[in-house]
Amino acid sequence: MDTSYEVLTLLKEVNHALKKQMFKQFEKYHLSGSEIMAVTMVIHHGNMKISELSDRMNLSMSTVSGIVDRLEKAGVLERNKDSKDRRVVRVGITKEYKAISKTDFVAFEEGIKKAISHISQEEYQQLIQSLKLLSKIITDLNNQEDEGATHAKNC
Repeated sequence: MDTSYEVLTLLKEVNHALKKQMFKQFEKYHLSGSEIMAVTMVIHHGNMKISELSDRMNLSMSTVSGIVDRLEKAGVLERNKDSKDRRVVRVGITKEYKAISKTDFVAFEEGIKKAISHISQEEYQQLIQSLKLLSKIITDLNNQEDEGATHAKNC
């Protein structure tokens, strides 16, 4: 079997399984995958600017702004002026949503921990190293393509 095809197939399977688990856990909130990811990022990393959220999600600012708009309208996220610089707007979880959702986010993460707990510490370390390596390979590939496109534009 072609190794690149095998990697892509396995990534697709993992992505599908994670999405399925995520949607099962959060179906009562009627959130999309991107909305769940945004909420997860804000819960884990605290209040942040939309540009920071955009970077963490690897999505454009306009896409993330639309996601935040929908989540704000649903009462999940709120925009607040930064206490140190009033020009800066930060996105945070509303108190109401934080109270009702915390147990579900913890349960989702515990489910992942439980699934991973069946492998040895050595296998876990190998998994983490392999995922980091794959992330680096793909990031490097994207950077090379970006540099090539920039070079082609400048010629």
